[in-house]
Amino acid sequence: MKKTLYTLLLLSGFIHSSFTIGAPKPDVQAKKAIASIRMPTSFQAGFVYAHIQGDTKQGGIQEEYQIEGKIWVQGNKYRLILEDQIVVSNGETIWNYVPSLKEVQIYNEQTETSDRDMASFSPIQLLHLYEHGFVPIACQQIIIDKIQYDQVKLLAKEKGSDVRQLILVIDRASHQIKSMQVLEKDGIVHNFNIMNLAIQAKLKDTYFEFQMPTEPVEVVDLR
Repeated sequence: MKKTLYTLLLLSGFIHSSFTIGAPKPDVQAKKAIASIRMPTSFQAGFVYAHIQGDTKQGGIQEEYQIEGKIWVQGNKYRLILEDQIVVSNGETIWNYVPSLKEVQIYNEQTETSDRDMASFSPIQLLHLYEHGFVPIACQQIIIDKIQYDQVKLLAKEKGSDVRQLILVIDRASHQIKSMQVLEKDGIVHNFNIMNLAIQAKLKDTYFEFQMPTEPVEVVDLR
């Protein structure tokens, strides 16, 4: 599967630790900003995901690529659409369809992230990544397009975490996440920008059930 989707998958199941170091001290304002986050249970949004790798300071070449997509979320169900991929979850089963490969992969939602194929990206897990294993240590107010945001920096509690740092940008009025930056321990940076987030009325459950395409496809059932 595509490398971009592999990195998205890793974000949704990243937190692995070996032992605790001296945990960083939380900042009062940063804690308040994190506690204020109110992600709606039913919404749709566009997003831009960027992956940055390489260190120009060490004489290396910095590589960057990005993809755009749309997501629909309702409770623990979601539909994710990318240029050449559709991922649908009804909360129990995940269908991953890649038209160019003419392949549909099927997983149980409970399958460990490391055991799934590289493309099983859960937007729900990503948006709640900050809730597990991080300490908010700094907060500053910023303005983007005349809108006020809190920019919060979080550090991993554990030395062995694959993710070293998160930076969240939170709308001060709606208390919704505008963007997330994830820094891996090896220096790779992931940026996830949410655009045009809209709270919506309940969608029919059938929207989160996958309909097999009319063209012949290979079905890989990994449940």
